[in-house]
Amino acid sequence: MAAFEYELLSGLILGCNNSEMAKAFQTYASRLFWHRNVRRWQAPHAGRTRAQVAKLIEAVAAGPESFRAALFDYLHTLKLTWR
Repeated sequence: MAAFEYELLSGLILGCNNSEMAKAFQTYASRLFWHRNVRRWQAPHAGRTRAQVAKLIEAVAAGPESFRAALFDYLHTLKLTWR
C-alpha cells in the first residue's frame, strides 16, 4: 500500500510540473524511508555481540582463563564496530 501511495503521489506531483513540490516530495520521502530502515538502527554486529556477552557472563563463573578468552573475543568485536 505504501509503494502504491508513493507512486501515486509521485505521478501526481510530476504531472503538475512543479519542480519545487517534486523536490520537497523527494526530500520528505527519502527521510521517511531512511527513518524506517530497520538495518540503519541496528548495531553492525548485534547478533554476534549478543552471543559473546552471554558467553562472557558464563565465563565469569568458569575462571580467569575462560573469562580472559571471552573478554578478548568481545573486545575484538567492539573494535570492529569502531572502525
